[in-house]
Amino acid sequence: MLGLDRPVLYCPHGWAVSQYGFGDIKTRLVAAIEGLLTSLPDAVVSISQHDLNLAKMLGYRGCHQLLENAVPAPAENAVSTLFKASQDALNVLFVGRLDRQKGYDILFSAFEEAARQRDDLRLHVVGAAVRADSVELAASEKIHFAGWVDNGSLDDWYRSADVLVVPSRWEGFGLVVAEAMRNGTPVICSDRGALPDLVRENETGHIFALDETALCNCLLSLKKNDLRAMRSACLETYKTRFSMERFNQEMLLLYNGIQKAV
Repeated sequence: MLGLDRPVLYCPHGWAVSQYGFGDIKTRLVAAIEGLLTSLPDAVVSISQHDLNLAKMLGYRGCHQLLENAVPAPAENAVSTLFKASQDALNVLFVGRLDRQKGYDILFSAFEEAARQRDDLRLHVVGAAVRADSVELAASEKIHFAGWVDNGSLDDWYRSADVLVVPSRWEGFGLVVAEAMRNGTPVICSDRGALPDLVRENETGHIFALDETALCNCLLSLKKNDLRAMRSACLETYKTRFSMERFNQEMLLLYNGIQKAV
């Protein structure tokens, strides 16, 4: 396609239409443009089953393929002792931008209420405000803001936490989920976008409805021993589903298939 002598792949980092409420004119316009553009490449690669299903539901043109995202193996020297001073607490980790998409406003309100009812909760935030709709919040006794950390030390944070929280309003995939699981860390995530398909309830984490009450109740229900018992399942999920070895094999098959078809 596109008049080139070689196959062309397009891989969206989540569909743009996902961030809008379905039914309004803006959503229909964005969907129409995306649906037209997907007819141009030889193949359109979806990074999650959710995105593939969404493209099909909206009638996007073109040849659509699923190639689920993956992340590299964790750092070999990663440690699990960052929160040694609060090892008796239940340490919750958030990693990402402090903006509307990531649902940090919902998390902050829910955590504040949960922390009033449960004294052992601690929230560690890796990330900062980036976009115009970002927020800057003050630290408290139970909330620690680390800002952006060096990528080489990120696994220390995942591995030291009892659980990762992902309260996003929309996600085409959710790389932080895979990054947490490569360190054996369970995940609690919202029921939006691709996230519910990445976490197995009561095996590798929990899924909550995206509102403050549901997230607060989820935080209140967490138990250290239960979360520790999930670690082996998280590590196995990374190896079988989110590893680069699996990704590279499927990518090679995809490339070979497209070249034969062109």
